[in-house]
Amino acid sequence: PSKQDPFVPQKLIQRFGLEPLVGQPGKRPRVYQGQLSLSVGEALALRLVVGGMGRLAAAAAAGLLQGLVLADAKAEQAAEHGERRSIYWLNLGIAGHGWRPLGEAVLASAVHEQATGTRLGLTQPFEEPCPLVEVETHDVVVHAYPESDRAVDMEAAAFVAAAKGYAALWSAGPEASRAAAAQVQCLKVISDNSASPLDWIMPTNS
Repeated sequence: PSKQDPFVPQKLIQRFGLEPLVGQPGKRPRVYQGQLSLSVGEALALRLVVGGMGRLAAAAAAGLLQGLVLADAKAEQAAEHGERRSIYWLNLGIAGHGWRPLGEAVLASAVHEQATGTRLGLTQPFEEPCPLVEVETHDVVVHAYPESDRAVDMEAAAFVAAAKGYAALWSAGPEASRAAAAQVQCLKVISDNSASPLDWIMPTNS
């Protein structure tokens, strides 16, 4: 994290050569963009929204990304280059876990919204690069970790719910919802566990 703002992932920004979106206000959420070269003549457009903490911030970040995608689509249509595009959504952040080691990356197979009991499944149409776990999204920092192999956070369920809805809009045909499930992913880095709780961020509420 940056010394100026602990929520800005400076190493990620530097790794992909992202630059701040021109013309945005100085407040959060901050938007960064760039390109990832895939092969000669091919590149993947990247956008990063630093949404902040909590479900509302995560849903707002997904909405902002959708607005930027719509703006891109209108510009392409005006330039007579419009075509249906594949949009991929990734919620990247930190999560707690009862026993997994600090710094380990995990990929969500499903997310649970603790406030409503809603469960949303995710599919991985690729070889998983790290362990699969289910993620519980809470409205407060959790200090009593689940005994099962579940991670806990404050954003994943809200981002996934919003992003799956948006992804379905960009997918065609009766398989739209299934395609959307594969185009939305959630990657978490374990930031705290039973041996190293997050008391340094927020005092215990339980």
